[in-house]
Amino acid sequence: MGRRKKWAIGLAVLVLAGAGIAWWWSRAPDRAAREAPNLTSVRVARGDIEVRLSGAGSVAVSTRESVRPSAAGTVKSVEVKTGDRVERGQVLATFEGSANHSEIARLELRLEQLRLQLRQAELAFKELQVAGAEASQIERARMDLRSIQLNIEEAELDLEDARERAAGPDPLTAPISGTVTAVNVKPGDAVTPQTEAMVITDYEALELQITVDELDVPKLREGQEAVVLLDALPGRTIRGTVEEISMEGTHSGGVATFLVAIRLESAEQVRPGMSGTAEIVTAAKKDALLLPIEAVQMSGGRYYVLRPASEAGGGDPSNGTGGTGTVPDRSRDGRSGPPPAGESPMNDAPAPDAAPSAGGPAAGAVRFPTALGNVNAMLVPVEIGLYDESRIEIVSGLSEGDEVLIPRFSNDAGFSGLRRVVMGNPGGPGYGFANARETGQRPGSVPGPGGGGAFPGGAGTRGGG
Repeated sequence: MGRRKKWAIGLAVLVLAGAGIAWWWSRAPDRAAREAPNLTSVRVARGDIEVRLSGAGSVAVSTRESVRPSAAGTVKSVEVKTGDRVERGQVLATFEGSANHSEIARLELRLEQLRLQLRQAELAFKELQVAGAEASQIERARMDLRSIQLNIEEAELDLEDARERAAGPDPLTAPISGTVTAVNVKPGDAVTPQTEAMVITDYEALELQITVDELDVPKLREGQEAVVLLDALPGRTIRGTVEEISMEGTHSGGVATFLVAIRLESAEQVRPGMSGTAEIVTAAKKDALLLPIEAVQMSGGRYYVLRPASEAGGGDPSNGTGGTGTVPDRSRDGRSGPPPAGESPMNDAPAPDAAPSAGGPAAGAVRFPTALGNVNAMLVPVEIGLYDESRIEIVSGLSEGDEVLIPRFSNDAGFSGLRRVVMGNPGGPGYGFANARETGQRPGSVPGPGGGGAFPGGAGTRGGG
């Protein structure tokens, strides 16, 4: 009885195992289809492209002036109060003069005496000339006359200075138009040129101060256009321009950031302290040849696109015939649907002689396996220009209207398989082929060679915006 029970249990295990294997086998076509790439066909089109750099920060006042007396004195009157709106040149305060009336009277008397002496000297000089006096006498009279004239000039300066002291320092005037945000003096206060008597702030001259990564600073220039969005004013776009780029950065976590001031063109409803973000246009081009950024791949410091072999001038690597340039009908050797169970979608990889040579992909066409069948395709080298997060400029290698293929996968295993098909085995020449979606590089305009696995910007650059 025990032996029969063991046989029954063993038989049940075999039945369950067989059912599991049958189910797994039946799902193999679906797995193969999921791992095979689907090709999206796009064409090179003309359009405008902008490269933008973004940053976050807060609104601050860009113009604030301290008002100080021109000379030492005593405050006589204060003409404004905190919160008042003032215009440039408006009188803010006046000052008392020093009590030196007796000194002024003395200087006035001395000046009058000197002027009388001058008249007497002029008469004496003329008399000598008329009388035909000796030359030495005439020259001595001329020198006396000049000495009195110099004394008069000195006395006039002394009198002017005394009168200015008596009048006090020049009235305090507003250097800019704005709002009085501080009044630090009152009548009777003694002040000097170092005294900050008042502060005027121009709330119509506001700026958004953002922090920018050190890698982005070389792309910035004063005068570049920017678009500002404030959290407190949703849906409203404010235009601005880069006004100042900090000369010194702040280090945190091994990364340096720099402060960038963007002057706002409109300050309506905007208040200092509001938080927001800005996008700065660092480069732009009109009527450029553009492709989706995932259409361009990089390997060995060069850039490539995948093109139908028929359009790129290639042929079938196995029989020498040209490709159709389109995704084929859903058939494989007369069979419809995905590859049969147990047949990997990557089993049709090209022979070693079709593998890429050192330094870049192969120039010949390869049979490109997809979930829909095989497509003959070629890797075509291109030169790139500007690029943002979704589009990239083609400088050379393609023309307007050229067809380009973009492989898309439902999982990462399929993409790894594609690399082996197009670029060769892992560790071989060209392995590490990557596109922008994988590397996550920031938009830019000066792509540099970075080796396999690095997109525009070169190896080692950080991603992010």
